[in-house]
Amino acid sequence: MTPVLAIASTVRGLDLSYRSALAHHRALGFSRFYLFVDDPSEREDLARMLGDLGGAGLELIPRDAAHDAKAASSPLYGDPQLPYARCVVTRQRINLAMVVELARRDGVDWLLHIDADELLAPPLGRELPEWLAERGPGYDELFFPNLEAVPQREEYDDPFVEVRTFKRSPYHLRKAQLDRLRYKHERQQFYVAYASGKSMFRPATIEPGAVPRSVHHFGPDLYAERVLIQDQLDGPTVLHYPMVGFMSFVRRVSGFNLDRVNQYEVLSDNPNNLFRQARRALTEYGLSELRRFYRQWVLYADEAELDQLRRWGALHELEPERWPRPAPPLPSAGAE
Repeated sequence: MTPVLAIASTVRGLDLSYRSALAHHRALGFSRFYLFVDDPSEREDLARMLGDLGGAGLELIPRDAAHDAKAASSPLYGDPQLPYARCVVTRQRINLAMVVELARRDGVDWLLHIDADELLAPPLGRELPEWLAERGPGYDELFFPNLEAVPQREEYDDPFVEVRTFKRSPYHLRKAQLDRLRYKHERQQFYVAYASGKSMFRPATIEPGAVPRSVHHFGPDLYAERVLIQDQLDGPTVLHYPMVGFMSFVRRVSGFNLDRVNQYEVLSDNPNNLFRQARRALTEYGLSELRRFYRQWVLYADEAELDQLRRWGALHELEPERWPRPAPPLPSAGAE
């Protein structure tokens, strides 16, 4: 029997490129999409933009007063360090706990929690449902390391379709390679976002009232007996596209009026944190300084630098058979 696959994401400010993400995951075999709309005023426009691709399997859940009231009952809600109103990570975790009930209602076998700037790359030479059928019976959670997109120009029309080069996860690197990146790599940070992957789990195995350990995996311990760490590059892998393009970087750094503060920005006391430095560049010196910062620390426009990283084995060129394909154009108004 073909498993019912679902994706849950907390979304905001989506553009047309997300149509490619939805079409890509539909082609992989996902049939349910639970999108928590962080700004409820965007719901109608989002429904128009995605409706032809989502069909009956697309559920848009606005963060309205009723949703916030339900979220207030979560043990995660009152964290003074990661307040619900300001910290998107807290909202993501609460949303993920909520969606388990919806997934059970819909008979979902496997639920993947990813962000709007992430895709799941299929296993090489295999269909995802087939791969899951072979590896899933003995496990309740599957952990997929992520590859981080390498931006090589300042703007992209559709990063999902246009980016082909990715940074390998620490799960895919040897200690000597990691040491090179740590001590020889001249940039402040190799991974501008996270490098710890995401997981897919069986909603039926989650205890009532349980909350996810993090946005990266639901279960209490990655090394638990019924968790599979899928660390091979030819297996399913999360593709992460953080800040690919300068305007994407601006949106991330400006923090959507500071109500989407990242967990690591809230908790980090390190003044050299890349996001803290970027926000300081924007607030104290303006957009031109932030562009200079982006070119220096995020953009990879120097082929010599890229060649060096390839020699170190730090990069991965995504295989053509795993390239995301563009979604069909948005239907024109009045089209049948």
